[in-house]
Order: sequence, then structure tokens, then C-alpha cells
Amino acid sequence: MTETPDPSSFDLASVEWTVSKHSGGGTRKPDPSSFDLTSVEWTVSKYSGGGGNCVRVAVVDGYVLIGDSQNPDRLPAVFTPAEGKAWLLGAKDTDFDFLLEL
Repeated sequence: MTETPDPSSFDLASVEWTVSKHSGGGTRKPDPSSFDLTSVEWTVSKYSGGGGNCVRVAVVDGYVLIGDSQNPDRLPAVFTPAEGKAWLLGAKDTDFDFLLEL
């Protein structure tokens, strides 16, 4: 199993971000540590192969949580339903197909 790098090790100043054309404005979201994650029912993709190499997704208190299935103790990213929908629509519309080349 490949170890996932610590996100703080990346130099985000030089990243070229891709934003879906379905995106809207930003909304203030709660800190991920404010959620009780002990009983969250996570969903993983059927494409993960069961090897822990997939993100996991859940909805808690109306927010979309995206976590690291290899590092389940790491706090998830928090998105509004509109942000989650924008990303999913963008993925379906091929906005992020460049990730398939990794």
C-alpha cells in the first residue's frame, strides 16, 4: 500500500487549480473537527478495489465530507451541497478527466 503524503508538504502557491464551470460562490463551512465522525456511514467507489486506495464520501448535517480511505483518522474536507454537486457535475462533464492520466 502506498503511503499518502502529508498535504502540508505540498507547495500550493504554484498549483494550477481546475475549477468546474458548475461552481458557484464560496460559503463559510464548519471546521471538520466539529463533526462527530464516530458513526458516519462512509461510501467508497466500487472502483477502489477494496484496497483502501479511494476517497470516501459521506453527508453529515447537510455537508458533504470527503475523507482519505487510507488514513481514516485524518479529518475530512468539508463541502456544501452546492460545492459537492458542482464537483460531481464537473466530473461527469469531463472537467477533471486529466486525473485519469496520473
